[in-house]
Amino acid sequence: MIKMPYYSPEDFDELIEYARIMNMCIEPGCTTCGAMPFRKLCREQIGYENICAIVRAVTPDYFAKHYTFAWMQAATVLDVEFYREGGLPRDSYLLQELEKLSRERENRRTRQA
Repeated sequence: MIKMPYYSPEDFDELIEYARIMNMCIEPGCTTCGAMPFRKLCREQIGYENICAIVRAVTPDYFAKHYTFAWMQAATVLDVEFYREGGLPRDSYLLQELEKLSRERENRRTRQA
């Protein structure tokens, strides 16, 4: 595989699209595969230092402008795996945002029912 340069959260969209086409799991809490094929792809294609830079570049403003559920899931997998090594999932900024957005989505669904 050729290592591609990734410098910003926007560049990450390309990798997520590839994972979707290849039917790779990007579920942060997957107990079956742990999203390992996606994690391996990211390690091989992006590399540790670029992953850390991408995760650090994500801001609340970015979420407000570019949020997609698939992007959030994939970024959360990487946040827990790379950026917060040795940390607890509850300390993960992206995981907290994902849980908040998931609760909001569930609340909207409940109100509509």
